Amino acid sequence: LYSISRYRTIQRKIRMDVLPGGGETGIILFPDRLVEWNRVTGRKRIVRIAAQTGLLEFTAGQSSPGGGFWITGKKGLAYLKKARDNFEWTELPVRGQYSDLESPIEGKEREVFFSAALPDGKRAVIRIAGGESTELFRGGSQALKGWRASDGTVWIQNGEHVAELDGNRLRDADTLQAITGSVTSVLNEPTNNFWVGTAEGIARYSPPLWRTPEQAAWADGPVKSIASDAKGRTWFLSGKFLVLNDRERWRRFPLPAGQKETLLIDNILPLDNGELVMRADSRADILIFDPVSEKFRFAPHPRGKRTGVLGRRRAGGLWVQVFESDGIHWRIEPFDGGRFLGGGPDQLFAQSDMRVL
Repeated sequence: LYSISRYRTIQRKIRMDVLPGGGETGIILFPDRLVEWNRVTGRKRIVRIAAQTGLLEFTAGQSSPGGGFWITGKKGLAYLKKARDNFEWTELPVRGQYSDLESPIEGKEREVFFSAALPDGKRAVIRIAGGESTELFRGGSQALKGWRASDGTVWIQNGEHVAELDGNRLRDADTLQAITGSVTSVLNEPTNNFWVGTAEGIARYSPPLWRTPEQAAWADGPVKSIASDAKGRTWFLSGKFLVLNDRERWRRFPLPAGQKETLLIDNILPLDNGELVMRADSRADILIFDPVSEKFRFAPHPRGKRTGVLGRRRAGGLWVQVFESDGIHWRIEPFDGGRFLGGGPDQLFAQSDMRVL
């Protein structure tokens, strides 16, 4: 079909890629051209000539989960996609003094990672998204590539080593401690899990099933209570914070200081007006949060009585466990989020380890 030997020299190792195109066809990448090949009919046709593009020379290719192909070149990056019997070719501008782009890997939401040479001979991992390119990591002159894993983290192959990117530095991952031998290859799956090939075997990386979301990595304490409101938001009590997940937008609100009681169980109950009533971080009084003003307020019992467990009331508002002055006997009283209404059941209970109302 085509001889690659004419391009291979001691100074420059030229590669050739074969990219599956679906059905019986594929794209073969040569330094000076892209060729579509049908393995059944043997039909071949030239798709692009490198010298007629801004890439000047093709260096590497990678299939896209969207059905197209990412192509890197000596001077740029392009996206190739078949449209009926023709191909659409889109070149993406890469700002900066980068050359010899390699290892294009698509991440989330059409972002692309690739490696590029710097003027000093070293290489860098670049991420391009929304038309903007960002340099993520600088390595040496050895092989370099970057990609996003399914948990949102970015990983780097730097020579014979693979590590997670933390800011602009690499950190070894516990998940890769079982890998022995120098890393020879990394294969990224469409799901963004990946395989690592070494001189002594292979290993597959996938994040733990139960893990803290990347955007809420600061929430490293135990979660005491979870509740969702009428707007589809999810609220958490964790340590000294009320935490909000509003469609993957994470925020946290510090709980106000206040008198504490031991053995109180954290709980969140949304009211019909959108406010949250909670027992939080062993605060002695009921705590209320207004999501509109983003402010807390306490709701002490009007007669100074100690309150305990909260429960939802079918008629609206909440039921609250209210202790008598002896600290042993208690009743349940209705609470509408602003005041205790009185008129609850006229039954007095003895103290027990009640956890749910």
